[in-house]
Amino acid sequence: MRCPPAPGRRVGPFLLGFALLLPGVLQAQSLYSGYVFGTPLEIGDAREVALGSVGIGLGGTALSPHDPASAVDLVLPSVAFTGQTSWTDVTQEGVASDFTSSRFPAIGIIYPIPRIATVTASFTGVLDQNWEVSEERILNVGPVGSETRVTDRFASDGGVSALRFGVARRITPNIAVGVNAGTYLGDVTRRFNPTDGTDGAGVSLDMPFEYRVGGTAILSPALYVNAGLHYADYSDATSQLDGVEGVAMLRFGGGVEWTGLSLLGKTSALRIGYRRGEMPFRPEFETEVTESVISGGLGLNLLENQGAVLAEADLGVEWGARDGSLLTEDFLRLSVSVRVSGF
Repeated sequence: MRCPPAPGRRVGPFLLGFALLLPGVLQAQSLYSGYVFGTPLEIGDAREVALGSVGIGLGGTALSPHDPASAVDLVLPSVAFTGQTSWTDVTQEGVASDFTSSRFPAIGIIYPIPRIATVTASFTGVLDQNWEVSEERILNVGPVGSETRVTDRFASDGGVSALRFGVARRITPNIAVGVNAGTYLGDVTRRFNPTDGTDGAGVSLDMPFEYRVGGTAILSPALYVNAGLHYADYSDATSQLDGVEGVAMLRFGGGVEWTGLSLLGKTSALRIGYRRGEMPFRPEFETEVTESVISGGLGLNLLENQGAVLAEADLGVEWGARDGSLLTEDFLRLSVSVRVSGF
């Protein structure tokens, strides 16, 4: 993928350091998104979010970008999408600030071909790099004593997304297999008070391989426990950059789901989970930056017909923290997913 910072390679660490010192306006998912590709978006749907899942081995009939076999038992064509809103409080060397962000990080299509396979397509956010910071100040110009108010603005637009296509098939009543193929898409453009015709230097960085393993244990017909691990080595991704380090990132997560709940006369599920792991990038002076998340949520079957779920909604809520030696973030994140079938 192409990641062209402007102007020059040192712009990433410098911009984040500048952002931390400004009392101005900041819009982002996280201040840590100022580094290289940004902050990871562990998002498939709100069910995965609520269960602390790393995206594989969860089971069910939802669209998971990391697990093409998850939708193998859907019998009707379906469309699924997820929206997400975050509220973040930041403390940096005793100075507090806050910001809010909203996005639609995941959308997908599921198309079952009877007695052959289930085909899926998804477009999801992977790493977020959308933020803006600005500061108003007084600038002395012209004759002595002549002043004007100016606004300095840093902006970063873009990030990394993934386009994936999958095929899944049930081999036996207890075994299903699936395969995904796709590509990373996206770029990042950073600007400081941009003007027409001003181009900065560019640098190409490689995304690492990702390894995920997970599974679900069925404790009773209505009670499930899942757990998983996610590993990706971003060390080489920062080899061409100064002031920032990539991390061999290991994350783990899991949760419990109870499907015996009835809400508003509808079959529903109650979920709780936990996820913890490192951030993929950190400044050179940091020894470790970790993210820990407690999550929960609900699932609601909105419309059923002869045992087939034609519409369902999922809600996932995360209470999380990102901790470094100089910068800490506490966030509340709300994810909502809707799947509609039979179109």
